[in-house]
Amino acid sequence: MMSVFVAAALSVAPAQLQARPLGEGEEKLLRPGTVELGVCGLLSSVDGTVEARFGLRGGTFLDAPSGLWGAEAEAAYATVRTLHQLDLEASFSWGGQIGTGGFFPFVAIGGGLRLETLGSYRQTLVPVGATVGLRMLATESAGIRLDVKVRRVLNDPVKDFTEVNLVLGVSLFLQPRPGAGTP
Repeated sequence: MMSVFVAAALSVAPAQLQARPLGEGEEKLLRPGTVELGVCGLLSSVDGTVEARFGLRGGTFLDAPSGLWGAEAEAAYATVRTLHQLDLEASFSWGGQIGTGGFFPFVAIGGGLRLETLGSYRQTLVPVGATVGLRMLATESAGIRLDVKVRRVLNDPVKDFTEVNLVLGVSLFLQPRPGAGTP
């Protein structure tokens, strides 16, 4: 799935990565067809156990009433002592721009699979839930993103549980070419 986002990113010419600072009066900084590629780190606390994760994510935006729809995929890896986790997740969002600045709050729903290994023991969990976040663009092609993810993790052999993740990331925004069929 990540290859779809890489292919989409390569279709937007590298010349689109001009680091233009944001100015007053700019209109839509994120437009339908914009591709977001990012790296993220998250700090998780589950029943008092803290872990750190690293992730890669990519997505795109579509036109929506009073804002933008988003579709995104993320792959994250974590290790806590001898436990290794690989998360594969997809999410769908809606958000918009606040004023003429580079602030884009959003809400999302998502879910996926978590593959866990502990020695020779393997299991697959199913995290599902909601996200509230904020994209803060420094230029039209780069920004910081902060998400709060609340996930109900299903299929645990002991009991299902809820986790809350605070995710901080850096994103690159590849804007569509003018006249490429998006407004």
